[in-house]
Amino acid sequence: RRISSMIGAGFAHLLMIVGAVSLIWGAATGTFFGFTPYKPPIPIDLSEESRTFMMSLSFTIGAIHLSLAQCWQAVRHYPDLRFLNKLGWAAFIWGMYGVVRMFVLNEPMNWETPWPYLLLTGATLAIGFAAPSRNPVKMIGLGLAAFPLSMLSAFSDVISYVRLMAVGLASSVLAVSFNDMALGMEFWPLTVVILLFGHGLNLGLALIAMFAHGVRLNMLEFSNNLGMQWIGYPYQPFLQRVTQEHKP
Repeated sequence: RRISSMIGAGFAHLLMIVGAVSLIWGAATGTFFGFTPYKPPIPIDLSEESRTFMMSLSFTIGAIHLSLAQCWQAVRHYPDLRFLNKLGWAAFIWGMYGVVRMFVLNEPMNWETPWPYLLLTGATLAIGFAAPSRNPVKMIGLGLAAFPLSMLSAFSDVISYVRLMAVGLASSVLAVSFNDMALGMEFWPLTVVILLFGHGLNLGLALIAMFAHGVRLNMLEFSNNLGMQWIGYPYQPFLQRVTQEHKP
């Protein structure tokens, strides 16, 4: 309670969730400060296979996150026909997920996989119901006009989640490097100092990176797919304000 009153209840709850998830992931991967004391159910190391798995997991998290945002919009728009547009984008995002896996992970993408069907179905709904109108030509025309930029945005949004893998990989490399450096010392007090300083620094950097990238993914990619609009005031650094003094 004392810590919660100092940093705020919301931030305290966030730290508790982050700590719990970190412990669960550490136990699942068997990684504790760069050491692997037992054979984990999800083996993670610095091999190419592990990097591929982490990238795949990051893209999967991204597709789930973004498609949930589009489905959220669909619920808000229902029963307006624009809810079909949002469902279409949710399906299209999963199709783009397949495109990203093809380009980044060299996985196949053909008619035996679900990705082309998701792209076609999603694009049809996204174009056809972007601006519902009694005039079908106008409706399809407006949908086609808005589609290219939104399509590129969907691709970049999904691939942006690779930063999750990069943060985890950087933290793992630092942990292993500090362990190798410390254990290579023959003077044990210096070994303890290097371990405490190195892992403390690594934890601090990991927390900063985690919150920074988490905020970015929520404020930009997720909010964009949620249709959230941010308001504020215009940036005018050279604006001169003139104040008038009223004399009695």
